[in-house]
Amino acid sequence: MKYLVLLTVLLFGGDSVAQTVISGNLKNELNTVVENANVILYERKSDDIVAYSVSDGNGNFSLSFNSDSDSLKLEVSLVGYEKAAVFLANKKGQKINLILKSAINLLPDVIIKEEAIKVKGDTISYNTRSFSDKSDRVIVDVIRKLPGIKVTETGQILFNNKAINKFYIEGKDLLENRYSIASNNLPADAVEQIQLLQDHQPIALLNGIEQSDRAAINIKLNRKSKMRMLGNGNVGLGLSPLVTDNNLTLLKFAKGIQYINSLKYNNAGFNLDDEITEQNFSPNLFNSGSVKQDLISLVKTSVPPVDQSRYWFNSNALATGNYLFGLSKTFDLKFGAAFEHDRIKDNTYARTRVYLPNDTIVIDEGHTGLNVYSKLLTNLTLEANTQKIYLKDGLQFQRVWGSANDYITSTNIHQNVRNPFINLINDLSALIKLGNNLVGISSYTSYSDLPQRLTVQPGQFDDVLNGGQPFDQLSEKIQLKGFFTDNSASFTKKTGNVTISNKLGALAHFQTLNNDLIILKDGVEKSASGNFFNELERMRIKLYDEINGNFSTNGFNFSVGLRTSFNLLNNGKPGAKKQVTGLFFNPNFNVLYKFNAFWESSISGATSNTISFDSNPAFILQNYRSLVSNDIPAKRVSGKNILYRLGYKNIINAVYSNFDVNYSYNRSNILVSTTFDGILTTRKALVQENPYWNIGLGWNINKYYLSLKTSFDLYLKYNRGKSRQLQQGSLIDFSSNTYIAGTKINTKVGKSIAIEHSLDLTVDKTSGASLPEPVLYPGTKTLKQTLMVKCFLPNEFQTHLNMEQYYNQGGISKGQNHYFADLTLLKSLTKPKLDFSITLSNIFNVRSYNNYSNDGNILINSDYTLRERTLMFKVGFQF
Repeated sequence: MKYLVLLTVLLFGGDSVAQTVISGNLKNELNTVVENANVILYERKSDDIVAYSVSDGNGNFSLSFNSDSDSLKLEVSLVGYEKAAVFLANKKGQKINLILKSAINLLPDVIIKEEAIKVKGDTISYNTRSFSDKSDRVIVDVIRKLPGIKVTETGQILFNNKAINKFYIEGKDLLENRYSIASNNLPADAVEQIQLLQDHQPIALLNGIEQSDRAAINIKLNRKSKMRMLGNGNVGLGLSPLVTDNNLTLLKFAKGIQYINSLKYNNAGFNLDDEITEQNFSPNLFNSGSVKQDLISLVKTSVPPVDQSRYWFNSNALATGNYLFGLSKTFDLKFGAAFEHDRIKDNTYARTRVYLPNDTIVIDEGHTGLNVYSKLLTNLTLEANTQKIYLKDGLQFQRVWGSANDYITSTNIHQNVRNPFINLINDLSALIKLGNNLVGISSYTSYSDLPQRLTVQPGQFDDVLNGGQPFDQLSEKIQLKGFFTDNSASFTKKTGNVTISNKLGALAHFQTLNNDLIILKDGVEKSASGNFFNELERMRIKLYDEINGNFSTNGFNFSVGLRTSFNLLNNGKPGAKKQVTGLFFNPNFNVLYKFNAFWESSISGATSNTISFDSNPAFILQNYRSLVSNDIPAKRVSGKNILYRLGYKNIINAVYSNFDVNYSYNRSNILVSTTFDGILTTRKALVQENPYWNIGLGWNINKYYLSLKTSFDLYLKYNRGKSRQLQQGSLIDFSSNTYIAGTKINTKVGKSIAIEHSLDLTVDKTSGASLPEPVLYPGTKTLKQTLMVKCFLPNEFQTHLNMEQYYNQGGISKGQNHYFADLTLLKSLTKPKLDFSITLSNIFNVRSYNNYSNDGNILINSDYTLRERTLMFKVGFQF
C-alpha cells in the first residue's frame, strides 16, 4: 500500500507533503461570509496556476502548494462580485482575509491553459478542439480522452470511476439511458464544448435537498451546428469474403425539437446491439422481470477476450428514431423506436475439465451454430422538470423474437432453442412543492411473458428420462408470465441543514411458471418419466416504509435510514400453495467528508434481509446436459455490506484518483448440491446453512498533462471471495482470488502523431477446502495489450496502425500469444466533407484463437474460428 501512496504523491506533484499553506476568509461588504468562490494562486512571473480551492460554507479557504517562485498572485472570483487580486511573498503560514465588492452581470470563470478547460462552480467545460485530433469523427472519440473519464466497451461513460446519470444535448435529455445512440453518431466537429456537471441532481426540485455523487454530461454545439440538420454516414465494401459496413444518421437540435434517426447495416463483425443498450438500470427493472433472463439455453463456449469484430460472424441491421418535442416551457414529449435484426454464425471447440474430489470429468464439444434474433423497442415519455414541478410518465414496449441452432460435431447432437420475450412497462413519478415541503408519488407497472422451448436430437439420458428406452427427441417447454407493480408516496421536509424524508409503498408481484419435458419417439410425444412437470403460481406482496435523515454542513454530510418491510409470499400448485411471511428492518448509513477542494472520504454501510419463493419442485432441463430442481421452502438471505472510499480530485492539474474497499457478508438457508454423471449435471437446492462473503480493493489514478496533450491512467484491483457448494456429496468451501492491473496512455507527438497504448492483466486463482485435503484448482492468466499509432500527413492524408497482443495461460499448460495488426490509409476532403479509406484487417491472417477460462473447479479450454484477412474500402461523409 505504501507504494500506491508514493505513486499518488508523485503524480499529484507533491500535493500532500512538504507544502506551503496559505489560508484565509472571504466576506462581502455586509460582513456576510462568501461561499463557493473560486480561489486561484498563480506564479506572478509566468501566470502558471500553482493551487486552486473553493471557499466553504464559512467563507474559509486553504491552498497547499509547492513553488520556487518568490512572488505569487492570489485571485478570487465569483458571480455577482468583482474579481479580487493580491500579490504575496512566497512564505509559509500566511492568512489572507478579503472583502469582496458586489458587481452586476459578472461571470467569472476559472480558465486553464488557453481555455482548454473552464471551471464554473460544479461545471467543468472542455473545449472539444483542445482534446480532439484529425481522426476523431464522433463525439465519443473525444469524450474518452477527457481527464477523469472512461468509456467502457459497451459505451457506458464513467467519471471518477462512477457511471454518469444523464447525457444531455443542449440541456435536453433526448435519449435517457440509451445515450450511446448520440455518443456514437453525433459529429465531433459539431460540438463546441463538453460540459461535465459534477454531483448532478437530475430532478430540479431536489437540488440542495437530495445529494448526488454522480456526474452528468451536457453537449454544447457550436453556432453553425445549431438549428440545422446534421448528417454523417459511410459506405463500406470489403472482400475475401464479401463484407459491407454502411450507415446513415440524421440529427437536429433546435429549440423546440431534437431528433436522431439512424440506419445501419454491417456483416463485418461490429455489434450494433451495444448502441441501444441501457447504460443505467433501476432496481425495479430487474425485480419485475423486465430484463430478459433466459430460463433455458444452448451449451456454448464462453466469450473470448479478443476484440469482438475478430470472431463475430454477423449480419446486423439496426434502425433507430428518437424525437424530443418541446410542448411548452414546462413539458417535453419524447418518442423513441428501434428495430434490430441479426444473424450470428459461430464455429468453436471446447474441452471442459471438472475437477472433483475423487475424479476429473472431461467433456469435448465442437460447436457449429446459428443465432437469429430480432428486437423491437419503443418508448413514449411526457416530462416536466422545473423548480416548481417534476412529472415523468414513460411507456415502454419490448418485443424479442429469437431462435438459435447448434450442432455439436463431436457427439452428433443437435440443439435448438426458441426464446421470444414480451415486456410492457409504465413508469410514473411526480413531485411537487408545497410550502417548504416536497410531496411525491411513483408507480411502476410491468407485464412480461417469456415462452421458451429447447429441443435436443437425438434423445439423451435414456435411463433417467425414459426407463432405459432410447428415443428420438427431447424438448423442454417452459413459460414464465409475470405482472409487477410498485406504488409509493413520499414526503420530504428540509429545515436548515437537516432533511427528513419518508416513503410509504406497496409492491405486488404475480408469476405463473409452467414447464414440461417432452419425449418424441416414432412421431409420438409423451411426458418424460419422473418428476419433470411444473405448474406453479407465485405471489409476493410487500408493504414497506423508508425513512431517511440527512445532515449537511461545511463539506460534511451524514445520512441515516431505516427500511422496514412486511412480506407475504406464496408458491405452489393451484390449491396446494405454501405461504410464508417476513418482517424486516434494514438500517443504512452514509458519511461523507470533504477535507478541502481536493480530498474527500466516505463510508457507507447497510444491512439487507430478503425472502423469495422461487422453488420449482420438478426438474427443468436448462440445457442439453443440465437438470435443475429447487424443491425448497422460502429462500432467506441476510447480509451486511460496508464500503469505504478515499477520493482525490484536482481539476486544475487534471488529476483524479480513488481508493475503494468493499466488504459484504451474506448468509442463506439454501445450498446447491451438484452431481456430475458423465456429461449430465444435476443440480438440487437443499435446506442448509450457506454463508458466503466477498472483499474487494481497488485503486486508480488518472492524470492529464495538458501541455503534453497526454493522459495516463493506472488501475489495480483485488477481489477475494468464499462460497460453498456440495459436489458429489462432498462439502467444498471455494476460495477465489482475482488480481487485475491495467494502464492506458494517450498522447500526441507534435501535430503529426497520436499514440494510444493500453495493457490489461487478469490473474484468477481458486482453491477448495474439502476432505480429505485442500485442493488448488488450475487458474488462468490473461493479458491484453493494444497499440494504436496515427500519423497525420500532409494534404489531409492519415495512416492508422493498430496492433494487439493477447496472452492466455490456464492450469499447467504453456502460455500462448496471439498477435493481430490492422492498417488504414485515409484521405480527407474538407469541401465537401468526405473521407476515403482503405483498411487491411488481420494482416497476419490469424484464423483461430485458443483461450482458457475457469469457474471454480471447472477449467475450459476453447478454440474459436476468427475472421480471415480482409481488405475494406470506405467512403465516409458529413454534412
